[in-house]
Amino acid sequence: EVDGLACSFAAGAFYEAPSKDWRVGLSYQSRHNVAGGIKLGGQLSTDIGGPSSADVQLHEDLPDIVRLGVAYRARPNVELRVFGSWERWSAFEQQCVTDKNAECDLLPNGGQPNGGKVLQNVPREFHDGFEARVGASVWTSPGLELFSGLGVMSTAVPDRTLEASLPDFVGVTFSLGARGRVSDSLSIGG
Repeated sequence: EVDGLACSFAAGAFYEAPSKDWRVGLSYQSRHNVAGGIKLGGQLSTDIGGPSSADVQLHEDLPDIVRLGVAYRARPNVELRVFGSWERWSAFEQQCVTDKNAECDLLPNGGQPNGGKVLQNVPREFHDGFEARVGASVWTSPGLELFSGLGVMSTAVPDRTLEASLPDFVGVTFSLGARGRVSDSLSIGG
């Protein structure tokens, strides 16, 4: 069981054309601690031949993410949308558990030097992930919007480090729904 604090930042930009015919948005979410990964401190408890525990640190690095979306009003009652994201999962190389305040020092073959303090190293070696989505909305009246979309996302998990707890598939999603305006400040959708 580990926990800790990390910092990151997000930035974005949004532009809507004066004609209101199209909009574009771009955002960036940094990695935890921007670079160098995160270190979470806590306890490793085991019960192999009797209970034992140790003060440990988990070392890992999670992705930064770039997102871009564009919406275009083809007609007064029809809007087309496209969205994409890039998640830099290649930053997630390993999950390493060490003695408290020790570094994850490993040899090129994955072993550790004499006197090493690595208790467990789980190679991840993820690939960057990508997602793309297209969609459309049609307003059948000023208060009723019908929408639909189709999305595709790649897998970030390589076959060689796949395990049962990680999703490993190319995902395809479809959405269909409606949103009705009840008042100027309340809409209901599904």
